[in-house]
Amino acid sequence: MDKIKIYSYNNMKKIKNIKTNENKKNLLKESGFKNIQEAKKGLNMKNEKAQLVYQALLETYNQQYDEMKKNQKKTKSKEKSKELQNIRKGSISITQPTLHELKAFLLPYKKQGNVVITVVNNGKVVTSYDDDKTTTHAILDINLNQSNHNVHTALLNGLYYGAKEFLGGKRENVVGFNGFDEWNSRKAIISFDVNVKPQKVAQAFKQGITNCLFTPIIDWAIKKQENAKTAKTAANYACRIDNLKRLEERYRESGVNENELQDIANKIQMDLIIDQPFQKEFLVKKCDKKPLTKFRFINTKIDHIDLNEVVSKEPEYVSYEELNDIYNTLINKKEYFTYTRCSSEITSISTLRTTFKVKQDFQDFINTFEKENGIDGCYLDDFKEVELSKFVRQGNHLNSTIDFIDVNELDVNDDEDDEDISEEQLNIIKSKYPDEISSYEYWCSLYHHERREQEEPKYNHIDQKQAYRNYKKCKYYEGFLGKITDFRKTDKFVTDSNGYTLPGLYRVKNIQLNGKLQKLNTKMKIYNDFNIYPTPELKFILDNGGTFEIIEGCWGNSISFDMDDETWLQKDNGIKYYCKYVGSIMSYNDKKSFYVKGTKKYIKNILSVIDYDSYKYFGGEELQVNYNKPYNQHLSHIASFITSYTRLNTLEQLMSIPYENLIRVCVDGIYLYGDFELKNNFIAKPERIKSNVAGESFISNYDVEYCEPCKAEFRDHFQKELHLGCGAGYNTDRTVATVVR
Repeated sequence: MDKIKIYSYNNMKKIKNIKTNENKKNLLKESGFKNIQEAKKGLNMKNEKAQLVYQALLETYNQQYDEMKKNQKKTKSKEKSKELQNIRKGSISITQPTLHELKAFLLPYKKQGNVVITVVNNGKVVTSYDDDKTTTHAILDINLNQSNHNVHTALLNGLYYGAKEFLGGKRENVVGFNGFDEWNSRKAIISFDVNVKPQKVAQAFKQGITNCLFTPIIDWAIKKQENAKTAKTAANYACRIDNLKRLEERYRESGVNENELQDIANKIQMDLIIDQPFQKEFLVKKCDKKPLTKFRFINTKIDHIDLNEVVSKEPEYVSYEELNDIYNTLINKKEYFTYTRCSSEITSISTLRTTFKVKQDFQDFINTFEKENGIDGCYLDDFKEVELSKFVRQGNHLNSTIDFIDVNELDVNDDEDDEDISEEQLNIIKSKYPDEISSYEYWCSLYHHERREQEEPKYNHIDQKQAYRNYKKCKYYEGFLGKITDFRKTDKFVTDSNGYTLPGLYRVKNIQLNGKLQKLNTKMKIYNDFNIYPTPELKFILDNGGTFEIIEGCWGNSISFDMDDETWLQKDNGIKYYCKYVGSIMSYNDKKSFYVKGTKKYIKNILSVIDYDSYKYFGGEELQVNYNKPYNQHLSHIASFITSYTRLNTLEQLMSIPYENLIRVCVDGIYLYGDFELKNNFIAKPERIKSNVAGESFISNYDVEYCEPCKAEFRDHFQKELHLGCGAGYNTDRTVATVVR
């Protein structure tokens, strides 16, 4: 049997029996024999019946097949082991989830704190994705205590706007993890915070070859001696150095405990300050004489302190790429540092010597833009204007994906995927994925899929050009709701003294739609009773024969601005300015978070001595310390108008296309059969349908989460008002309570 050679070792299919001629033919082929006579000769079984020869071939073949599977299993086990080294304890691994599947998975955990989502590919944690010189972190920190809409937005920003090609599609597409995208072996690792109790540890500062307390002080004294201007001063420091060295030697083994710090401060005539991460002056020991100098340390790990050289230094501003490199270097060297991050992006790092922050080019540009256009005076605060903020956020609808037919069946011939490929074709497809170990059937399917990808699709694709930037292309453009002046009950659009309809957001009921719009809404689920919509969208409904009843709303001054400046096309961490701006003005975060890495014992000690509002520990060696923010300013009302104009452009284009020609609407792109006439800012953009999974509604916030009725009664709008009386007077208080300033 040793003469049998299996040529297609990695492409073997399991052959269960020799009952069919096809199985016999495959056995001969895989064993390198042209026919049964050649097999008898090669196996020295000339006088045996053909059935016994086939049985011998089958047994040998399947032995080698089992060996191949065993080797594959070992390889995958090694990869899994590598993966587990980087994953926090108590995590859940989900293979190739889509955005909607992630949302569905997280839904039962609502109001249960934070989760960290880490993307793993081929057993390695993806800390960045480099494409076209852009870098995106593939680690998300999501607060599940916020609304479903904000969780959706966090996922969208991290795995959609912020990731660009990260999920296999363009910026406008919510592309999921499924299908044949850039990474074929990726997973989402979901880590829930782990309960860890604060526990004070009695420390003796000693770690290192020499004592960590005395070493930097001795170095300081030596420099003073070397730079002394007189012999007397030099002799004085020489004496101090001898004393310090004796103290260092005395405490080298035992370490200096906290109770001995005061006595040492007096002996060396210096003030000693030991900080904890995120909390200054945890231990302050001032000497009983005028101090020669002051030393500030940080308790960087149990029984160890390091000199803090970053005090009063200006931060160093670097790019996201440089910041990511600094982070990885510090991790690899196991050096102490604290850091902050926003969603998936690391935004600052503080080491013992330097604080690094992301360059402020984007924020400086936005500050100037908002000031010049009067937007800086339009902000709302989630914590000071609670009910109004909830109302406005309910009316801010992000656009998603809806399928009109089953897109999984487009251009796919299942029978074709089973067709064999030549050895040359097999080598070509395997060379593209050198780390992949799969069956022969998988390689055939992948080859046929990639071949089809090169063919022209049988459908068309049109897309809005820079959708969030070209809002003025919308026929219903009327500016934006700027400073909100009123939030109250009403049954009509509110107008100013000249009869001009003020921009606003209104809650409506009894929505009645007709014709094409009704058919589209039945499928796309956009307009829903008791939901909230901007005025341009409600006017669109009226123009298309629809009706509704207004219940309440908020309104105010109209502002207008454009994003024509080419600076808006620049990128910050791979995201174009105009995309990042729209995402930032609707963001929600009620906490300022700081992060530090260390052993579980070290983390317990930190929690026992510092002040904090809350903390999260996700296993492994990372601690998140949270401080409640006193404010969270946003412009969700302006964002709601931008997303509404984008949606109206899409609806106008859809109204011009026969319903039976529609295949998919993906955010601001449309896939369709047949000819089309381009509307507004739509352009022809031939491309295949991406692998993301469609949702049940085209908009976020389709289900009404916030439905508290407004308490303020209606009154006419006045451009200017005079409120008399003292600030604490009852009459003034009652008036201001119903008018947003």
